[in-house]
Amino acid sequence: MTTDVKNPWELESGLPNDVDAWMVNSRFAKNDKYTQNLTVTDDVTVGLQFISDLVDKDGTVLGTVGYSVGTGWTPSDDGKEMTNPARKNVVRGTRYGDFQERVIVQLKQDMSKFGVPTKAATWDGMGFHWMLEKKKTVGGDSKDTLMPTIFLDRREIKAAEGSSTTSTAPVNIPQALTDKLLALAKSVKSAKDFQLKVMNVPEALGIPALMAQILDDSAAGYWANHNK
Repeated sequence: MTTDVKNPWELESGLPNDVDAWMVNSRFAKNDKYTQNLTVTDDVTVGLQFISDLVDKDGTVLGTVGYSVGTGWTPSDDGKEMTNPARKNVVRGTRYGDFQERVIVQLKQDMSKFGVPTKAATWDGMGFHWMLEKKKTVGGDSKDTLMPTIFLDRREIKAAEGSSTTSTAPVNIPQALTDKLLALAKSVKSAKDFQLKVMNVPEALGIPALMAQILDDSAAGYWANHNK
């Protein structure tokens, strides 16, 4: 009998996979909770995302999921809500729209009982079985996206005290390293290409929390938030 051995040089997404998890601390932001990194053009946030922490039944944070909401949306009330002067509904085809459609159409959940999609807390407490799926980006690349596949239940749950993901923890990075990483992020067309280049930056490899962000292929990852 043969055993599949994973190539040690193959990069991973950094996302949890094949897990039961509940959504908590949902918010609208550009670079997770670091609102100072919001990209603003004429007071309208570009690249805004819906972001939620995923916890197990004990409240331990397993990871963070993020979906882009499309253009024209502005966060308000510290990211609790988002507004758009041109529309009231999320656009089909955006990652957030795909997520919304998955829950409502395929998993047959009536989310109107809990609020509206423009208020982040509407999703708090929703539990699903989550799996990584390949999704096409605007540029035509394929990337891993965490999506709900089975509805579990909705419950009152919070992240356990002291539980957090390394990808959302504040990281102190020397300015010279920040400048180097930003230049690398803007020089490539995909998260995987960026991750390969960072493997040649030893000062970055020595900061585990930073590497967790860099190896995150999701919309909450380092490259997704610094490539423009």
